[in-house]
Amino acid sequence: MLFLRGFRVKLMVGVLIAMASAGSSGLAGAAGSEAAKRSGRDAIPGPPAMSQSADPELREVSEYERRLGHHFDAVMRFTGLPSDVPQARSMATGTAATMREYARYGVRPLMVMEPTADDGKVDLTALSSPGSIAILDAYFAALTAHGVTDEEMGTWVLLPEPNLPEWQDGNTDPALFRTNFVTLARALKRHFPAAEVSLMLDSAVYYAGAYHGGRAAVDKLLPYVSGLPAGLVDSFGLQGFPWAAADQPADYLSAGAAIACARRLGVRDVWFNTGTASRYRDATSGAVTSVPFSSRARQLAGSLAEAAAVRAAGLNIVRINLFGQAKLADDGADWSYTTPPDLTTLNMFGRRAAAEGIAISVFEG
Repeated sequence: MLFLRGFRVKLMVGVLIAMASAGSSGLAGAAGSEAAKRSGRDAIPGPPAMSQSADPELREVSEYERRLGHHFDAVMRFTGLPSDVPQARSMATGTAATMREYARYGVRPLMVMEPTADDGKVDLTALSSPGSIAILDAYFAALTAHGVTDEEMGTWVLLPEPNLPEWQDGNTDPALFRTNFVTLARALKRHFPAAEVSLMLDSAVYYAGAYHGGRAAVDKLLPYVSGLPAGLVDSFGLQGFPWAAADQPADYLSAGAAIACARRLGVRDVWFNTGTASRYRDATSGAVTSVPFSSRARQLAGSLAEAAAVRAAGLNIVRINLFGQAKLADDGADWSYTTPPDLTTLNMFGRRAAAEGIAISVFEG
């Protein structure tokens, strides 16, 4: 599941919506064109077609299209790990149906595979055992048997945010993560050589019983991306969120951290997962504070500045994902863009990003 600096966002299935401006060349750019080519259509289906999808998440995409007046071409879904071979084959049946439905509408999946199972969190120390590898092989082999292609697989984000203590026993050991990440990536590539693999870290690192963030955390991120086999990873994702109106993207979404990690991995494609809050709730008093429009707009502009810095370093910014859920009651922050002022903020950000050639996504779940 998605993490916001140690807070768990309880979503098993979510939507990552890539926005392409209806009246311009589009925020999704080449991604949308490639999706259209893959589906054999001249253009990405519009809201009326998407609203008829058998998949509830695609129907939600259609509703978001209606509200924002944009086309969408990418969907994020979360999946766990199968516990045995029969479950692996059963899970693959459902995943294959999803992939076929996405391909039908020219949508590219971004699959986030977490170390969770139906019976709880997965034992990370056993994830690379021969028995676990056999289960992974059964899952991916079943997907190929269902006719899923490499292109339909899209991008897989494996074992996300390993530097936060949210998985089994709060384990954030970089060496164990590297071993398990390689195990999953190789299992995927054995069956889908051209499927894309992405590694995503949070900008905050839990180390020696405390959280470390900002520019000072870069040296603690590098162990998670060091020593991986060349060519195994296709992109790097950095996640970071503001927890106060005064927080600066330069600290919680540092271009320097993204550049350092991407270069250590030997990849050129980078993406951000971030957001801005309209309200915060104090954990002690319960008091709710509204965030000024100007602060939210400033943080969005700052994320574009960090993206520009990544690009200036000779790397590619694949997209910026905005987390858009209202989590005030659960996690103390409302990240949604639902009111007219919220949508104005989002559209202004989208237009500026389009002018700079940066793809934008909104995750609402």
